Amino acid sequence: MNSRDKELDPLAKKMENAFQIHFDKLEKKIFRNIDNAHKAYRVMKKEVDEDIFVLYFPPEAAELEQFNILLVPIIWEIYRRGWDMASGTLKDPVDWKGETNPTLLAVAEEQKNLITGMGQEVYKELKEKINQSFVLGWTVKQTKDEIAKVFGLGGTRARRIARTETMRGLNAASFAMYGESMQVAGFEWSAVMDGKTRPAHQIMNGERIFKGEIFSNGLQYPLDPLGPADEVVNCRCVALPLTEKDMGLDSN
Repeated sequence: MNSRDKELDPLAKKMENAFQIHFDKLEKKIFRNIDNAHKAYRVMKKEVDEDIFVLYFPPEAAELEQFNILLVPIIWEIYRRGWDMASGTLKDPVDWKGETNPTLLAVAEEQKNLITGMGQEVYKELKEKINQSFVLGWTVKQTKDEIAKVFGLGGTRARRIARTETMRGLNAASFAMYGESMQVAGFEWSAVMDGKTRPAHQIMNGERIFKGEIFSNGLQYPLDPLGPADEVVNCRCVALPLTEKDMGLDSN
């Protein structure tokens, strides 16, 4: 097991736990809202109508803000770890400059948007269930059971996202750090050569580029946040730093 693998599990678990904490709290809020709304309708002797949608689901903007409050500090912890791990491989280590590094700041914003989007996907599914509960006239129990199914899928989703986003953060921080170093002239795509790796990434294994270029699949480095999902989700590849000698620029 290499150093990257050793770092990945606790960091990914920390992010997965943050996802789970958020979704557990949201589930409890929705279930409480369902109970309170139906009690209010019984008191008013009123039939459930479309207003139930607003009563069931907490304000999305506030929920997403809480989501980011939980996750952003973890993302920056991942960046710091990735930077330090990569810096430790160089003859002359580069001190942490992540908070001012333009590459990492841009990645942080993009990664925050990606994770927010993933939260929005869950909220969309929940809202669809709430809408169905009104249209189909589900009971309180039926409604809760269907909503629980969405959160049940959330555990698997949280693990997948946590692994992908942790690897993305480690790779982004490594790439940003190597960009600060004069010792690095290029990168080599390094894939895990087993049955879980995309065939396209196995073919790319060993591909080399100079700094400032992009790999043949259009990515700056593995798990580039600007890359398409079919190139990055569950990717375990890394970009290895190369010296001028490695790139054939130094004949000495």
